[in-house]
Amino acid sequence: MKLIIQNNRIAATATDDYTGPDEYITAPPDFDVERMGEYVYDGGVVTAPPLPTPKEAAWERIKTERDRRKFAGVKVGADWFHCDTDSRGQWERMVNKVNAKGLADSAGYTIGGQPVPWKTMTGSSVVLTAGKIRAVVDAVELQEAVIFGTAEAHRSAMEASATPETYDFSSGWPASIED
Repeated sequence: MKLIIQNNRIAATATDDYTGPDEYITAPPDFDVERMGEYVYDGGVVTAPPLPTPKEAAWERIKTERDRRKFAGVKVGADWFHCDTDSRGQWERMVNKVNAKGLADSAGYTIGGQPVPWKTMTGSSVVLTAGKIRAVVDAVELQEAVIFGTAEAHRSAMEASATPETYDFSSGWPASIED
């Protein structure tokens, strides 16, 4: 494997027949593609980044779980709703619209005079009301706060642990559709 060098950093990998404009070198045997941008190239020498400490590695695992759960759905009533970045934008737009119109919670949400059926994460459809939209937005906000609080609690406990590399951070998270 060849490594493309830009600004004294490993910028990308290339096939062995690479003939592009950037400088390239052959990857050292212990090259870790996951940490590519952390390698430094200086005067013909590739310097590997330092390995993370056990606490740094454990914190990365906790953050990965935190970020996975942030987008793993939110439950409102009996229904699971998407809360990925695109969905969050849609929910915010809808809640701003119903609030600007001063709609009562029982009022149906319409586009072009038509009720809006919303597909849940389980594949069922729910007809949206102003109240349902507000409830989803509130649930997403609360869940995000709980997720971030849980991650910070796990970080504190992991940092206090004598064995951070084996710290179990699986408990205390809010439910997700994947649970």
